[in-house]
Amino acid sequence: MGIIDRPFPLEQLFTKNDEYSTESSTQQSKTEKLVYDLFKVVKEKNSLKTIRLNRIAHIKFATDGLKGLHKHWVVLDANKPWLCYWMLHVLDLLGHDITQELISRGVSTISKLQNATGGFGGGPAQISHAAVTYAAVNTIAILGTKEAYDLIDRESLYKWFMKLKQPDGSFIMHEGGEVDIRGAYCVLASAALTNLITPELIAGTADWIRRCQAFDGGIGGEPGLEAHGGYAFCGLAAMEILGKTDLLDVPSLFRWASSLQMQLEGGFQGRPNKLVDGCYSFWVGALFPILEIIMTRQQLKKNDAKCKELDEYIGMYTKSITIFHPYSHLPYNHIICNHIYV
Repeated sequence: MGIIDRPFPLEQLFTKNDEYSTESSTQQSKTEKLVYDLFKVVKEKNSLKTIRLNRIAHIKFATDGLKGLHKHWVVLDANKPWLCYWMLHVLDLLGHDITQELISRGVSTISKLQNATGGFGGGPAQISHAAVTYAAVNTIAILGTKEAYDLIDRESLYKWFMKLKQPDGSFIMHEGGEVDIRGAYCVLASAALTNLITPELIAGTADWIRRCQAFDGGIGGEPGLEAHGGYAFCGLAAMEILGKTDLLDVPSLFRWASSLQMQLEGGFQGRPNKLVDGCYSFWVGALFPILEIIMTRQQLKKNDAKCKELDEYIGMYTKSITIFHPYSHLPYNHIICNHIYV
């Protein structure tokens, strides 16, 4: 059940502010009013079921963008890999055909952004950066041809990754740049996609990310910083790549992420007292599939332990009974355990 089709008035979902108005509370009230006006029309007309994703318009927007952007987009000159990734990702998610002509153009564009010293820059002759390297590698993965994969100089890429690696396990975003949990995620995700994960590369990283988890359960950009939706995704996703999510306080992270969903708008804020923002529908929303995988994995381990205990108990009991083979009960036990505990 969604927000609009709940069996009570939308007005009950407004934030209840106290008598001390702040800029944050004022902006929150204004935002809620704007959203409320739109939701009210949909609820009164009972038109919720008629709302559909405008797939054709989205595909046209992405394909037009890949042909060329308006001159105003020059402000994103250092983000060429991101533009390629975002638009190709839209087409990929919507199941639109990525033609050979588009693949060749994509390979040609990305090839001009790779530096001989390793990694990719945001534009030609720009320094390599962890974030745009992540976008470039993902673009290549979407293009998905041998021509695209062969573009990556894996040897120089790995050497560059190691230049970003810090003694405490963290990563800087670029040579001479800032330490940031985005760096850890972007490097690890790119390394995983290019099969460059090594013990040397990941040494100390899981422990550093663990220290980025804040008192409220969220994850900040560095140890000791305020938790943030984007950083939380980077931290959790990086730990999943490392296979070290057990180092995090998963229940408190789940509780923190859930608290960021706004009760009227339905979307997520990036941190407490921020306005709802569409980008956090991804950054925070993407936490939940990973958290579900982690919690499912934890439950399966508990189930296996219970089944093992039951197996051992029955095994000991049947040692003195010749009519019942010690191992014949195993299929039955696992079926029963799955039925009871899963």
